[in-house]
Amino acid sequence: AAGRPRLERAARVAQFLLGPLSVFGYVNSALARGRASADRVAAVLAAPPAVTGGEARPAEPVRGALAVEDAGLAAEPGELLGVVCPDPADATALGQRIGRAADAGTVRLDGRDLRELDPAALRAAVLVAAHDAALFGGTVAENVGPDPGPALAAARADQEPDAPVGERGRALSGGQRQRVALARALAADAPVLVLHDPTTAVDTVTEAEIATGCASSAAAAPPCCSRRARHCSRWPTASCW
Repeated sequence: AAGRPRLERAARVAQFLLGPLSVFGYVNSALARGRASADRVAAVLAAPPAVTGGEARPAEPVRGALAVEDAGLAAEPGELLGVVCPDPADATALGQRIGRAADAGTVRLDGRDLRELDPAALRAAVLVAAHDAALFGGTVAENVGPDPGPALAAARADQEPDAPVGERGRALSGGQRQRVALARALAADAPVLVLHDPTTAVDTVTEAEIATGCASSAAAAPPCCSRRARHCSRWPTASCW
C-alpha cells in the first residue's frame, strides 16, 4: 500500500511523456521530407528564367496591334479576332508564344518584337488567359478584383461577389469556374486580351451572351480570342482566322 502513490505518480509521468516521446518516432522522417521539400523550393527559386526578355517597355498608349509573323496572324487595334486551331495543342502553343511563356518565332506588339520588351511590362499589356486557369481559395470578389460587378456581368457570372469558390474553385461548377476566370481576365483591363477556349463548359445561349459582353468590354481592351472551330460561329461579333 505504501508504494501505491509512487506507482500512480509514475503512471502519470508516463502518460505525460507519452506524447513528446511519440514525436521521436516520426521526427526523423518528417525532417527528411522537410529537407527534400526545401531543396526543391530552393532549386525553383534559383532556376534561371525560362524565357529571357529585354528592358524596353511597350509604347504608351498600347494600341494593341498584334502580329505572329511566321503564322501570318495579325490582329488590328480594336479587333475581336477568333483563331480556329484544329489541334488544341496549337492553340495552347499560340497563347504561350503571345504571353512569352515560350520563346519561338517572332511576335510583335505595335511593331515591336516581344523579345525586346521587359517581360513584366509586356504581361501588363498583353494578358493571356489560359483555358485551364485556376481560381484561388476565397470569394469571387477576391479572385476577380476590387470592383467585380462589371466584369462579372460581362462574363455572365451569376455568383455573388462574396460567394466562396473553394480551393481551386471546387465549390463551383465547370461553367461557373470558367465564367469567374473570364471575369478576372476582363477585370484586369489589359490593352490586349487573349482567351483560350473561355466558354467550353457553358451552353450555346450563355456563350452568345458572353460573346456580346466581351465585345462590349472590347471598347476598352480589344481581345484576341484563341478558340476551337466549333465555338467560333457562336461569337458573331468576332472575325475568324
